[in-house]
Amino acid sequence: MQHIWGAELRALRHGRGMSLEDVGRAAGISYPTVSRIERGCIRGRPETIHAILAALGAADRISEFDAHLTRPRREIRFTLDPETPTAFARMLLDLRDAYLRGTLTLETSDHIRSVLGQRPPS
Repeated sequence: MQHIWGAELRALRHGRGMSLEDVGRAAGISYPTVSRIERGCIRGRPETIHAILAALGAADRISEFDAHLTRPRREIRFTLDPETPTAFARMLLDLRDAYLRGTLTLETSDHIRSVLGQRPPS
C-alpha cells in the first residue's frame, strides 16, 4: 500500500520544494513520521496519508489513494523446506519482503514469473 505511495509522496514533496518539516507541520504530524512513510518503513493510517496529500496540495489524489486501498490484492505465500537451495530461499524471502513493503510492482512480478517459467536449454 504505502510503499508505492511513499515514493509518490516523496516525489510530490520534492516537486513542490517542501521539506519533511514543512509537510509534517502542515499535516499536523511529526516529520519523522512523514519520513518513515516515504521510505516505506511504516504504512501510515489512511487519514495520515490524506493529511499529507492535503499538505502537499494534492487533495485531489485522495480518492486515488482510497481506491488503491480497496482494490483486490494478490498474496505471496510459500513454504521453504530444508532442501531449498540457500540462494533460492533468500530470493523468495527478499521477494516477500519487497511485497510487504509494497515495492514489488506488477511489472517486476510478471518479469520474475516469466524468468521462473523458463526452461534451461537441453
